[in-house]
Amino acid sequence: MSTAQVNMFEATIEDLTFDKQNARLHPEKNVQMIQQSLEEVGPARSGVIDENGRILAGNGTVLAAQKNGLKKVL
Repeated sequence: MSTAQVNMFEATIEDLTFDKQNARLHPEKNVQMIQQSLEEVGPARSGVIDENGRILAGNGTVLAAQKNGLKKVL
């Protein structure tokens, strides 16, 4: 079993790219619910971003954060 190194860092949303092959699409209603959650309780978990700035997990949260006017995510 191999171990991967995990680094926590703050990323500027404009530097990230959404994965075009991501099978999970978020309807607008879902994004609005995530936006509301971000406003009420803040982010509940971090996203996963590869070394090239491609979003591997948390694309809905990043999209909602962007729509809420946030500039950075964890």
